[in-house]
Amino acid sequence: MTEGVKYIEFSSKFSEKVRKFLIGICVEEFGFKDWKEEIETTNREKYKKDGGNFWVALDTKEDVIGTIALESIGNGLGLLKTMYVHKEFRGSIIAQNLMNILINFSVKNNYTKLQLGTYKKLKRAVNFYKKNNFYLIQEDNDVLIFEKVLHN
Repeated sequence: MTEGVKYIEFSSKFSEKVRKFLIGICVEEFGFKDWKEEIETTNREKYKKDGGNFWVALDTKEDVIGTIALESIGNGLGLLKTMYVHKEFRGSIIAQNLMNILINFSVKNNYTKLQLGTYKKLKRAVNFYKKNNFYLIQEDNDVLIFEKVLHN
C-alpha cells in the first residue's frame, strides 16, 4: 500500500494537486470551511524563503497523499504546519516518514524547538504528536498547542 511512495520538497509543479488535496481534507472531510480561502491563496514556496520547507508525499501516480510544512518564526523556533495524510493512508508509515523528514531538516538547520497547534477533537493527530515526543504547553478551548525540544 505504501510501496513506491515518494517524499519530495514542494515545487510549484504540484501547486494544484496540493491545493485540491488540502481542500479535500480540511474543507470537505474536516469541515473547516473558513480555511478554504487561505488554502486557495497560500504560496507554499514561502516556507523555503524563511528557512523552513514544505514536503509532499506522492503515490505511484504522483497524486498527493500527504503534506507537512515547517515555518520558521526565528530564534530557533519552528512551527509544524499543514500535516495531513489522505484517509486511505492514515495509520501507515507515511505520517511518520513525513515527521521524520521535518525533524531531521529541523535539527540539521539548527532549530531548537518545534511547536504545533491542533484541535482536541482530532484524537489520532493528538496521539501521533504525543508518540513523537511533543508535549502539551497550552490548551485554549478546542485548540491544543504542543512543543518538542530538539537535540542538535
